[in-house]
Amino acid sequence: MFNGSDMSHPLTCLRNNAAAISVAAIVILFGTVLDSLGAIAFGLELDWFSSLPIYLGMFWLTLSLLFGMLRDRASSDVSILQVSTWQSSFSRHVPVSRILNYLCVALLLSPFMSTFVSLKRSIPFWRPFGWDRAFFNLDRVLHGGHSPWELMDAVFPWPEFTIFIVQVYYLWFPVVILTVTWFAWTPASQIRSRFFVTYFVSWSLLGIGLATATSSAGPCYYRYVVPGPDPYSGLMEHLRLTSQAHGLTALRVQDYLWTGYLTNEYPIEGIAARPSMHVAMAVLFSVAGFQIHRFLGYAYLSFL
Repeated sequence: MFNGSDMSHPLTCLRNNAAAISVAAIVILFGTVLDSLGAIAFGLELDWFSSLPIYLGMFWLTLSLLFGMLRDRASSDVSILQVSTWQSSFSRHVPVSRILNYLCVALLLSPFMSTFVSLKRSIPFWRPFGWDRAFFNLDRVLHGGHSPWELMDAVFPWPEFTIFIVQVYYLWFPVVILTVTWFAWTPASQIRSRFFVTYFVSWSLLGIGLATATSSAGPCYYRYVVPGPDPYSGLMEHLRLTSQAHGLTALRVQDYLWTGYLTNEYPIEGIAARPSMHVAMAVLFSVAGFQIHRFLGYAYLSFL
């Protein structure tokens, strides 16, 4: 039986994750209310359950158990073939409280992110793209009268470098998924609690709130949303030439998104260029990583 002070008590686990749960629940409720008012362009596609966090939870559980048993075997003469050894290791290295703490957060990821995607798709319809010229001018002020891509191209003009950057960008998606589920699996702590509150708040305030306030399409669509010459034509020509020689899926994704926007048939996330959630998550992961070990912090920082 559970008791009130037991760390494995479900209510204790809910209290440990109360702040993160509250933020995620507010966003999901907000999306539900907007959907009931018909304010979400393509409707709220709320996905309450995804098997991926469960599979990854089993992955982290298995790793914890195996590494724990290896440490036990190194410190004492125990046989991993005995059922009692597995039972003892499981209770020590995979306590019920850890599983419950993981589920409290992991089961929120699918409904929260599906709500986020539904809201993001609506941003251009709530507030048409209007900040691209301002962001272009700001970039030039910050970079000495140049666009960032011009400086990058001057230092790294090779198409291989462009391909490398694209591949690193795609690598970021599994890194995010693994990092978030790994933090969910870690024992309850202030670092873990702050991580998930910041995670949910960042996606909400930056990815929806600020993205709506500063609605922009991004450099690859500049010519479609801002009248006059396209200052990114050189960048797009460089990408097209690189794609012809080596193949860049990024250009196909760009066309895919823009076609969805024009036809009102968004198949995936939609278009909202700023602020960059890639950068926001890299900052969050690096800050949290430095709290654990400096090498982990630097590893995440490298994605910036």
